[in-house]
Amino acid sequence: MTSTGLTTLSTPKHQSASSVVARAFRLPGRSLSISLFVLLVAMTIGTLVGPAGLGPKAVLFEFVDQLPFVSVDSGLSETQQVILWQWRFSRVVLGGCVGASLAMAGAGYQGVFRNPLADPFLLGAAAGAGLGATLVFAFDLAIGWGPFDSVALAAFVGALGGVALSAFLGQS
Repeated sequence: MTSTGLTTLSTPKHQSASSVVARAFRLPGRSLSISLFVLLVAMTIGTLVGPAGLGPKAVLFEFVDQLPFVSVDSGLSETQQVILWQWRFSRVVLGGCVGASLAMAGAGYQGVFRNPLADPFLLGAAAGAGLGATLVFAFDLAIGWGPFDSVALAAFVGALGGVALSAFLGQS
């Protein structure tokens, strides 16, 4: 206790402040296990559901067959294997990557603005992106060259402008 009655946090000399902060925000083991289990169940359901009837047992055997030093006949035809690996599984993995990137972007947004309620709509990014894209369409400037697109570039610049304007107005 200090003289003011407040307790102070003391860290051992061998521990850095960043490790203390990282430990404070670490997800407990039970929550992490439950989250990973739910993610695995969702990915499995996403892989199994579709118009081409792939049985759960055959899909499970196909996954096991991909393990090193394991050889199991899944019973899936070559066409069904293409459906599983090139259509369903790739979309499930892509959906997971998109979800993870959106979660990181949202956490970054909230961390930069130090506001747990910060989102693209509140800070003007969505409106700015919409304005940028609308201006490109209104003035018939929509051109594309390879992977570059003027609509996407204008939307990005508009989103940056909207957030910058929102941050400027928030400071004044």
